[in-house]
Amino acid sequence: MMPFIKVLVNIAVFSVLVPLAVGLYQWHKGGKLVAKLVLLYVCFLVVVEGLGYYLGARKINNLWLSHVYIPIEYALLSLIYYFVFDNKTVRWVLSVSVVLFALFCVYDVFYIESMLTFNSYPRTVESALLIALALMYFNKVFQDLDKLYLERDPVFLLSAGIIIYFAGSVTFYGLVNKMMAQSQEQTRLLLSIIYVLNFGFNMLLATVLWRAPRQ
Repeated sequence: MMPFIKVLVNIAVFSVLVPLAVGLYQWHKGGKLVAKLVLLYVCFLVVVEGLGYYLGARKINNLWLSHVYIPIEYALLSLIYYFVFDNKTVRWVLSVSVVLFALFCVYDVFYIESMLTFNSYPRTVESALLIALALMYFNKVFQDLDKLYLERDPVFLLSAGIIIYFAGSVTFYGLVNKMMAQSQEQTRLLLSIIYVLNFGFNMLLATVLWRAPRQ
């Protein structure tokens, strides 16, 4: 791995400690359920990033971790939106989507992509689903007109981060297995973009956790 990529990996991995620190610092201030759910998601990210970094540093294949990580990540982020939307139909669709997506991830492991390869299809589907949820929240906010300062709305900030991060990375996730087999240089370039997006998303999670208790 090139030194530049190593630096980006370290920055991206350890940047998740920033929202964790902010969330723990703000915990005593209370806040709405959203703050607690986002902190739960961040704690999950810390565990996954830490385990992935540990395995990678010891040259142990850690791609299997992504197959476990993706359905849980979608479930946690969907849970946030579940409590944000008060429409029963939307909540039912969210619940069903979590179950169906988990089943798709299992199907992907056994019939499409090996546990020891990158799970590009589930990541692509997850990105599409989360972007759809974020856009639905934008539509809800603009219809309700109950948020005077959108930059102070933690869920609006989270949704913006989801759109930027997942829309920016979905192309790579859909092509990564083919790219790794054809061009290591292009793969490294795309990886560097993902690491930058990951760092930005973690910083936005820190902002969300800083704002949420004040809402």
